[in-house]
Amino acid sequence: MRPGDDEWRVMQGIISVVVRQKMRARRWTQQELAHRSGVDAKQISRLLSNRTDWWLRDMRLVSKAFDLPIEALILEEVAA
Repeated sequence: MRPGDDEWRVMQGIISVVVRQKMRARRWTQQELAHRSGVDAKQISRLLSNRTDWWLRDMRLVSKAFDLPIEALILEEVAA
């Protein structure tokens, strides 16, 4: 899997959905997630709107903010 592949795009979208679900469960705003993770607020916005790719650094910092293993962002089942 590499950037540009359909599977890559799908995975990126799933990560964004999972992160939004985690934020909603905690009642966090994008600003709150940025503050807790150390990822710039503009980058959080771009990531969640799929205007840029989730890379390992961003996933690591965001998962740490949620106190979850990084795998939880990828393997979490997305609620319908």
